Amino acid sequence: DSYGIRIREQLGYVPPGALSTDWLTANQINGTEDGTTTGFLAITGTTITSSLDQAHSGIRSVKLVTDGAAVAEGCRVVNTPLYWYPIATGCAYRVAGWVYCATAGARLLAEIDYYNNAGDYLSCKLVYLTHSGAGWEQMVVAETITQVNVARMYIYFCTSDALPAQALTFYVDDVEFYRTDMTGNAHAAITGAVWVAGPNGPVLS
Repeated sequence: DSYGIRIREQLGYVPPGALSTDWLTANQINGTEDGTTTGFLAITGTTITSSLDQAHSGIRSVKLVTDGAAVAEGCRVVNTPLYWYPIATGCAYRVAGWVYCATAGARLLAEIDYYNNAGDYLSCKLVYLTHSGAGWEQMVVAETITQVNVARMYIYFCTSDALPAQALTFYVDDVEFYRTDMTGNAHAAITGAVWVAGPNGPVLS
């Protein structure tokens, strides 16, 4: 329609011309180069900023400072105003991000949570990284969804969900989210777009 690309969450459908595009906004992809944290939401116990301290590309990245009061502190990559991304059972995807932490042995987690259309939690996919404390390291979550009734997915970059909890400073940059079961326009990023609620699912406007 005139407002952009409609994604039908019930079917996990992407219309022709938008196949395998990066579903994230420019500010998520480039790690907050606009100087704001729009597209990222801090988890409780975390302070989030757009920082010039470190960058995998460009000059900025998402800086996350966790207080160590709980496990799994960090950020959610959000599909404003919905906070989740439409997906379906049988879809294949790749979510990735580069992380930097100066603390050798820091235990980090990239997490994908699956929910049904009613908002009920179903299952998750977890990828762990023990950071070397030097340089940027990439975290990749990729799979074909076999869990039944999946309609929504949530994306997180955080500290490990295993005790002990960690007070850490780490950075996230160059995040990506692709449908890998589709062809065409494989790396054509959707830029300058905002997700809004539509009558049949999310709309990029």
